[in-house]
Amino acid sequence: MQGNIKDKNYRIYVNDDGIHLFNKNVYKIFSDPFDFYEHLEVSDDAGHAFYLGVELARAQIAYQLQKEYQQDEELSWGCLVDKKVDNKLQSKELGPTFKKRK
Repeated sequence: MQGNIKDKNYRIYVNDDGIHLFNKNVYKIFSDPFDFYEHLEVSDDAGHAFYLGVELARAQIAYQLQKEYQQDEELSWGCLVDKKVDNKLQSKELGPTFKKRK
């Protein structure tokens, strides 16, 4: 999978063996988000570092609770919370995952 990646954008997914984080340069699997720290190349981008911290925290929660994790999506808690209906036939609006403050 990593061989198909041509950019430095990080992808995150979760399965039974842990949290997977990868881009064209790195592929790491850990269960603790802090273990990824020394492998991330975001020292010059505070916004991206914050974003990855949030996403890795979500991934850790999903991993620990054996829930589904999708990058850039809220965690799904099943029937415990109201869920907004998402039209799977319509693409999401393109744009950055980090919204700048006004």
